[in-house]
Amino acid sequence: EEIISSARHGHFADVDQLLKPDVPYEAPVPAHRAVDRERLRQAADSYWQALEESDASLARFAYRCDRYDNGKKITNNLSILLSQDAAVHTPASCINATRPARPLARNRRFPVLDTRLGVAVSFVLVDFHPAPHIDRPDCGTFYMAGLFKVSDGEIRSLDEIREIIPLGAEEVWPAPALPPSG
Repeated sequence: EEIISSARHGHFADVDQLLKPDVPYEAPVPAHRAVDRERLRQAADSYWQALEESDASLARFAYRCDRYDNGKKITNNLSILLSQDAAVHTPASCINATRPARPLARNRRFPVLDTRLGVAVSFVLVDFHPAPHIDRPDCGTFYMAGLFKVSDGEIRSLDEIREIIPLGAEEVWPAPALPPSG
């Protein structure tokens, strides 16, 4: 399963950077900082829950957590600070800013839960509704993959890859049909 995004470069995209994988994802989590599969899933899912509620206090972010969108570093990025957005983005501020769009995170799946590396991969559909009196070009359903690095039960790094599809779209990759029983 994969997501191919048409947002290659821009305010929230720099896909060329995806070709330079980050070392923390390859580094094993020390045994005393690792969590079991369920706690790893819960840490990653806390991000989707927080996004759905537009309440960053629900996410399990580590103090030094970094966030990337389609390869572009969003946290502590001077180019974003100097842009029209003029914001210092943290993982928490990105979540809290979604409130007007009333996001709904659905079809959450976690096909990869690697406890040795502390890596969770999740796929989700997030509906971002048009907000009254706010003209946003990015309303619709975001088909997203989240790559989470987790240690001590907290999200240390988060990479999102997303494509905007029509609002309310169903699963892009349907589950395989089960063989008939009998």
